[in-house]
Amino acid sequence: MPTSAATLPGVQQPLPLSAAGFSTIAGFLRQHAGIELNEDKQSLVQSRLRKHVVASGFGSYDQYVDHALRQQGSALITLVDALTTNKTAFFREADHFRFLETDWLPDACERTGLKRPLRIWSAGCSAGHEPYTLAMVLSEAAERTPGLAFEILATDLCTTVLRTAAAGIYSQVDVAPVPEALRRKYLLRSRSADDTRVAMGPELRAPLQFKRFNLVTDPYAFDAPFDLIMCRNVMIYFSNATREQVIAHMHDVMAPSAHLIVGHSESLSGIRTPLRYVAPTIYQRPLEIAS
Repeated sequence: MPTSAATLPGVQQPLPLSAAGFSTIAGFLRQHAGIELNEDKQSLVQSRLRKHVVASGFGSYDQYVDHALRQQGSALITLVDALTTNKTAFFREADHFRFLETDWLPDACERTGLKRPLRIWSAGCSAGHEPYTLAMVLSEAAERTPGLAFEILATDLCTTVLRTAAAGIYSQVDVAPVPEALRRKYLLRSRSADDTRVAMGPELRAPLQFKRFNLVTDPYAFDAPFDLIMCRNVMIYFSNATREQVIAHMHDVMAPSAHLIVGHSESLSGIRTPLRYVAPTIYQRPLEIAS
């Protein structure tokens, strides 16, 4: 049974996270999720765990961490969710979506002959802003391109943000970056005057599938290769060795000439990769030529 800090005389707060406790968390995240935590992140880790430690009734952060790592299951998922960063926005890094419209999409349509849906993977989709932005951009393109169809797999390690993404309901502040014409076309308002939130329309939800996926430990066993992978601002937390591992796996599930887009704060320079550099943050699987 956990010891409640509230029941101990003179103790108002859980005992702080020790250096050993932080080392345990850092080692777990490195092995389980590829995330590297420097020692200067100890106070950040403690602040993110605080509400869970208090709600669980533990007298110290170390007790909570030990419990989560031993129990596995939901306690472990809660720990991982609390420690993963999920900053996102609609049309974030907008030049990527311009590249998709002007360069990637014409190439992908020509290569596939529109004989099948284009397959896109939003890896590290967070709360869903990226895959829904993709759905808007591609839905608009489909209206101009007869026969164009697409499927989007959206994955993340954090179950909390995946629930938000699957619900597809956002505040007015969230959807502010969405152009007005697209808001009117694809976003639905609540019937209640007191609810100012908006929901993603059925045209955006239909091509999306949300799934929990660990880029470091899960098998890359997908039904078919992807024409585009967007993995933005995720690998920034990985070591070079982990980046190489993840990129190698992604290469193996990319169709020939498919593209990978990473975040503006990321680069694959300095690591071994089978992908070809196209432009800053944009890479391509080469078209293999039979010998």
